[in-house]
Amino acid sequence: MSEHGDKQSSAQVDSQVNKQAYKQNLSGSNLMGWRKQLHVFFNAVVFFTRLPAPSYIQFNESFLQDAARYFPLVGAIVAALVWCSLSLALFILPVPIAVILAMIVSVLITGAFHEDGLADCADAFGGGYGKEQILTIMHDSRLGTYGVIALCASLGLKFCLLFYLVSYSVTFYIQFNFQLLVILLLANSVSRWLAVVLMYCTPYVAFTGSSKSKPIASRVARLSVVVASVTALGFLSLAANNFGWLVFAALPPLLAIVYILARRYFIRHIGGVNGDCLGAVQQVSELSILLTLCAFAHSGCI
Repeated sequence: MSEHGDKQSSAQVDSQVNKQAYKQNLSGSNLMGWRKQLHVFFNAVVFFTRLPAPSYIQFNESFLQDAARYFPLVGAIVAALVWCSLSLALFILPVPIAVILAMIVSVLITGAFHEDGLADCADAFGGGYGKEQILTIMHDSRLGTYGVIALCASLGLKFCLLFYLVSYSVTFYIQFNFQLLVILLLANSVSRWLAVVLMYCTPYVAFTGSSKSKPIASRVARLSVVVASVTALGFLSLAANNFGWLVFAALPPLLAIVYILARRYFIRHIGGVNGDCLGAVQQVSELSILLTLCAFAHSGCI
């Protein structure tokens, strides 16, 4: 009986040691440990989308602080799902309706996360005077005139751009056109990468200390920027391989202009960035990429 008790006690100790070691592995400094990275990745997915995560995934501020490295990859997942919905819709529906349905799917997947940031920024910077008033308006959940105009303009322009790009890349088997997937991957991943760079290089400001984006936006590690940059570079190279290296040469200067203008504007008016600012930059960057591809397609450069 004593021997059985000793074995049971030993097993319990071993179990506790294994649990403690597992927790230490998750919360330790080994940022590239695959278990921790799995949790960090799904923290990023759940934070930026409405997609579910496995039940064993833990959610905490520590993982969110490292989640920025996976922003471009989350954008690629959104792009792939939108492409699937667009491809299915094109089987039975005209191009305009298929594009609208794909845009609706995109909003449902992300919960209009970035569009909300764009609308809040439009209301705040359009109707506010001074840092405090701008942040107060930005914190207000109500949508104003500037926000409505910004959303209508953004969604309308995105529809026109996607409609043209889909029509431009029409083949006999349009449903399986790989070019559409590359376009969506490029726009969704690289635009989120620019938000990561802006987070890293710009001070964080918020109306209150309980901002949802504060754990991510206020502490971005250099390693996260490197990982996100490598991911974005991969999608940019994929686009260059499909559309020509002119795309590879043209997009970085364009994104640099968006970054410089946005950073200067935000610092001048509120002293830094917050989650709404980052959402607005993502939307503007995505539209800029699609607009550039449309210009190249219209001029016959791709």
